[in-house]
Amino acid sequence: VGLARNRSYMGYTMIGGLGMGGLFAFIGSSSFVYMEHFGLNPLQFGLIFSVNAIGLMIANQFSARLMARVGPVLLIRGATLMYAVFAVLLLTIFLAGGGSFWLMAGMLLVVNMFFGFFAPASAVLALEEHGEIAGVAASFAGMIQMLIATLAMTVGGMLFNGTAIPMLSVIAICAVLSVGFAFLATRGGQVVLAGDHNT
Repeated sequence: VGLARNRSYMGYTMIGGLGMGGLFAFIGSSSFVYMEHFGLNPLQFGLIFSVNAIGLMIANQFSARLMARVGPVLLIRGATLMYAVFAVLLLTIFLAGGGSFWLMAGMLLVVNMFFGFFAPASAVLALEEHGEIAGVAASFAGMIQMLIATLAMTVGGMLFNGTAIPMLSVIAICAVLSVGFAFLATRGGQVVLAGDHNT
């Protein structure tokens, strides 16, 4: 209960959860979009999916270096903002009828990599002030994030209509919400310390 009422902990947890929501929407719907809408065969889809997985891992590896160089607050703000910019731009292009396979494949790779940049930083800050209950805090955060991710994946699958629009819409919504939580959790350019409910 205490963790659920802690503003900074929940803020950073939601940032990571919404990023996972976008990723799981991609995981759950990309096979239908790439294979049914764009006509890729299983091998081609596997290659595209592998590129995204590799890109995400590379971003995760560089995240620690970026966090050390610019700090977690700036990293979270910048990465979530660019995550949302690319996700919304991609959705807008497809809504306007200008989308293509290579455009979507390239921009989704960028979107997923930006998630890889801010996910570790949000996890670090969520647990920073909870060292004495790190296990409980990590488990609770993981539960919340998996619930968000599962919901996003389910909604994307239920709304699939043979086009990329439902998947891209869910990703864009998750991305925009992640920016909101990022700026709330790091307002004033400073990390909101866990347990500080008066500032």
